[in-house]
Amino acid sequence: MAKSKRGGIRSRLRSGLSAAVDRLAGKGDRSISVHKAQEATVVFRDGDGEVIAKHTVASGMPILEACQQANIDLDHFCGGQCSCGTCRIIVISGMDLISRMEPKEELVLGAKNQAKGCRLACQARILGPVELQIPRWF
Repeated sequence: MAKSKRGGIRSRLRSGLSAAVDRLAGKGDRSISVHKAQEATVVFRDGDGEVIAKHTVASGMPILEACQQANIDLDHFCGGQCSCGTCRIIVISGMDLISRMEPKEELVLGAKNQAKGCRLACQARILGPVELQIPRWF
């Protein structure tokens, strides 16, 4: 393949990657830099409201990955595929700083859990400082 064609393909791949990152982060037209992602502080609380960890993560990171980085044991039987609902967490504050809910997550959670402020850690992405409760369901 000619060198000029490779450069064009790389450019299209980079712009496609940026658009995909924006969609996953729920940013729409606002662009985030893949190389200079902002950071967000996440406060994790247990079922009794006690702080169990405080961790700084890159903006756009799934909550499940943030839990793993902070060494928080969070059940996720389906491996993060949005099919079991075991990684359900409760957003205490900063709901507007978490990516929007996609239809599949809405279906798995149901209206009752959504009303309680629940999200699936495998699907929700952190966009800013948030406070989360990690309940023990099992």
